[in-house]
Amino acid sequence: MKVRDVMQVRVITILPDAPYEEAARLLRVYNVSGVPVVDESGHIIGILSEKDLFRALYPNYADFYKNPEAYLDLEAREKVVAHLRGKPVRDIMSSELTIVSPEDKVMKAGSIMLTKSVHRLPVVEEGKLVGIISRRDIFKNIIQHHLGEV
Repeated sequence: MKVRDVMQVRVITILPDAPYEEAARLLRVYNVSGVPVVDESGHIIGILSEKDLFRALYPNYADFYKNPEAYLDLEAREKVVAHLRGKPVRDIMSSELTIVSPEDKVMKAGSIMLTKSVHRLPVVEEGKLVGIISRRDIFKNIIQHHLGEV
């Protein structure tokens, strides 16, 4: 089975000049954990994930996990949030891209996700974003294939 058969073609995207708060709102409203960042022509230039937003909010986020109480100072958090307001997505996104083609095999996409520790891969054809495939898409396909409609 090919990526084309499993990918989502209606993809929520964001422009690189969009502000931090718009990006955070987009992920929350659409209940997604990340979105491709595309230019005006639809060419993918990056990925913005919850992890990227979290990293911008908590620059030393590894320390956050070790000692979350140290980050409970609301006044300090407000300063960081104020600094992020209006900050463009291009300054927060991950520009290192791993992509797949619609013609790639689904299991290749799954393997890439596992080895790269990513949850989704942009599907690109001739430089343009044509879809997205997620771990969930692959999982649903495998379950459906092996167990029938669940």
